[in-house]
Amino acid sequence: MVSFHSESLLFESARCGNEHALMMALTFGADVNARDPSYLNCTAAMMAAHAGHAQCLSILTHWGALLDAANPNNLTAALLASGAGQAECLQMLINSNVDIDAQNSHGDTPAILAALRGHANCLSMLIRAGCNLALKNSVGQTVTEAAAVGRNSACMQLIHAEAERHALFHLANGTLISTYPQLRI
Repeated sequence: MVSFHSESLLFESARCGNEHALMMALTFGADVNARDPSYLNCTAAMMAAHAGHAQCLSILTHWGALLDAANPNNLTAALLASGAGQAECLQMLINSNVDIDAQNSHGDTPAILAALRGHANCLSMLIRAGCNLALKNSVGQTVTEAAAVGRNSACMQLIHAEAERHALFHLANGTLISTYPQLRI
């Protein structure tokens, strides 16, 4: 039987990055995919990703954490990591093949959140992983528009370079079809 204490310890350890306590909670039977009602119904993996505790995220992954789990607002570990600029955790999630185009309840993707908040390192990872830059959020913003709203020149440069790379690729292949027609640069 899992005690309330084990899951409380699981959540607190994930939020604070206490690997030893996290292992103890899991060893004593805490459900690795339990949700904390006092923390937006997030899982421990979502908390670790948001706080940038890569080692805790690794432990949770090893114990079978569902990395694409979403809370009632459709927040996922990838959305939380990219929005908080937690590049190491985001890279781990990308390497675990999570949905890098997941959209929260506002339609924001990890790339939109990274661009809006100026996390160029996270945006770069998402672009290299093949995220869809043409997706729009609920107010109609693409990644490009989110970067412009946030006045993030480094993110704008990344998006511009990606658009140029795609244009050159299609030009070299004899086609003028743009893969990101919605990008306005």
